[in-house]
Amino acid sequence: MKANENSRIALFTGTFDPFTTGHASVVRRALPLFDHLVIAVAVSERKHTQEEISERVAAIAAEILPPDLSPVPAADHGAPEDMTPAQARMRVELAVSAPQMLLGAKFRPAEKGEARLRQTLTAELALQAAFGEATAFYNDLYRAGLLGDDFGCSADYCGPIAMAVLGGESKDPDAVCARVSETVAQIARDGFDGPAFERARRAVYGGWLRGLDRFDDVCIAMAEGLFGGYEHMDAFPLLGEITAAECAKWLTETLAPERLALSVVVPKGGEDDADDDA
Repeated sequence: MKANENSRIALFTGTFDPFTTGHASVVRRALPLFDHLVIAVAVSERKHTQEEISERVAAIAAEILPPDLSPVPAADHGAPEDMTPAQARMRVELAVSAPQMLLGAKFRPAEKGEARLRQTLTAELALQAAFGEATAFYNDLYRAGLLGDDFGCSADYCGPIAMAVLGGESKDPDAVCARVSETVAQIARDGFDGPAFERARRAVYGGWLRGLDRFDDVCIAMAEGLFGGYEHMDAFPLLGEITAAECAKWLTETLAPERLALSVVVPKGGEDDADDDA
C-alpha cells in the first residue's frame, strides 16, 4: 500500500473473531469513500478468541481482497487550497442545549518524514502552551463562565491540508475569539513563559505516553506515522528538541487574524448575538 499526502485513510479496528457479514459490509461501504482502508486486527486478553491472529488476518484477506489487484487510481483533491478561509464565519441552528463554537485555521502540512512529525509535535505543544487547561487563557475564561470542561484544541491533518481547531461550549464565542487573538498577539510580542512552556511540554509528553496504554490509540498512532512517513516512537526524543521560539512562530503564523474561521451552533429557536455569515 502506497499513500501520499493527499490520501484519505480510514482505520477499522477490532478482534474480528469472527469477521462477520456485518464487518464485511462496513468495509465494502467504506472502500469507495477512502483511498486506503487499514484493518487492524487486535489481540485482547479480555476476549478469549477462538482463532489465532494470523488465522483471523488470513480470513479477512480472503473475504475482502479482490482476485485482481489492479492499480488504484490516484486520488484527486483538486487545486491546492488557499490559507485564508472561504467563509470567515458561519452560524447554524441545531438541536443543542447550549451554544457551541469551533475556531479554526488552515496550515500547510510539512513534507513527510521527520519534518511532518516535528510539525505535528510543534503544533500540539504550541496549542497546549497557549490554550491548555493550565494556561491563564483557559482559567480566566472558565471562571468567567465563557468556557466549559469540554473545551479543547488540536491540529488535524486531512490530505493536502491541515487545520488547527479550538472549541467547545460557550455562551459568548466572540469574547473567546477575541481572547484567542489577544493571546496570540501577546505570544508574538513576548514569547512563551519559560516555566509554563516546560509544563506544557511535560503534559504533551505524558499524553503520548498514555496513548501507549490503549491498543486502539497505538493503532492510530502507527497508521498516522505510516502515512506521515515517520515512526511514532521517535516523537519522544524529538519532543525534547522543540523550542519555545519554534512553537511561537508556528502559532502566530497559523492563527493570524486573516486566517481564522469561526463556526457557531446555537439552539433552535434560541437567541444568539453572533452575526450571520461574514
